[in-house]
Amino acid sequence: MATMIPSAASRAGARLDGASPRGSSRRPGRRWWDSPPPLHAVAVGVGQVVAAQRAAQGPQIVANRVEPLAPGVLAMEEGQLRVRDGERLSMALRSALSGVGGEGEEIILLLPESTARVTRLEFEHLPRAGEQVRELLLFRLRKSLPYDAAEAALSWQKHGDEHHLLTLVGNRHVLNEYEDAAEAAGARAVSVLPAALAALVGLPSQQQGTLLLQGDTVQCTAAFLWDDRLQFYRTTPAGPSGQAEFDDLYQALAYYRDFLASREEGEELIRPRIIAAGLTEDLIERLRSEAEDSEVLDAGKLRGWLPAPLDTHAAEGLALTGAFLNAF
Repeated sequence: MATMIPSAASRAGARLDGASPRGSSRRPGRRWWDSPPPLHAVAVGVGQVVAAQRAAQGPQIVANRVEPLAPGVLAMEEGQLRVRDGERLSMALRSALSGVGGEGEEIILLLPESTARVTRLEFEHLPRAGEQVRELLLFRLRKSLPYDAAEAALSWQKHGDEHHLLTLVGNRHVLNEYEDAAEAAGARAVSVLPAALAALVGLPSQQQGTLLLQGDTVQCTAAFLWDDRLQFYRTTPAGPSGQAEFDDLYQALAYYRDFLASREEGEELIRPRIIAAGLTEDLIERLRSEAEDSEVLDAGKLRGWLPAPLDTHAAEGLALTGAFLNAF
């Protein structure tokens, strides 16, 4: 996984906006050999910060550390999870990173879904100049942004062909809150990504067409790849109970199943396969009971796949695994 929203702390200089330096899309994992990611990554969740270190010669996680975040450090405001206590977030980041040897190092910073919007956009014609592409993207996105377009940090890359762009857009001020906390912790964030986008390529065995359902107490993201291209990516707020609403999950599942059915191979349909991370056992069991033709797996119970204690923080574990694969 690589730089979709480059950090202001990147070695390339202040690059909050612009096309990804990695160019056109390739199969997950290929970019490892082109430009290895940093040795360390950290995922900021609603109630915890999770840091990890990869192996020197590969993406395997060799060390990890979980630090709790007290209530109130992060808080939802107008649909975005904002930093409300930067000092305490910095302390948690410093402690987590020092536990994996990452204090003072370059890192990949993985953030909650509400901090960035992920879309795959199609165009009949794309201009060559980066500033013209930015203006075109902002024209397409501005009506759907919950903030002024002038505040948008925008990044994109070709995705599959010359007519599609994988696009990330976030509020500069919100991103700066997290980056400032990382900098105060002594880390240098060289790329910033929404966690579920990283998690999408961190699924076990890079299973083609697996639906990811990743949730926490404030939001849930449903997404899947097909032919190494993002086909669906949707984030919805959690319900009053602090958990994902089943109706939202089922709508994503229905779209996913229809997509697979349209790609029938011979007379045999592809069986839907779902990996859930951060969802309650009740929601997972309901998915199993109401979608009998679907294989529903709890990411935290895939033994031998995520090292402890990441198996109890499966959403962050998925994201960290995907970040180190350096796929996008």
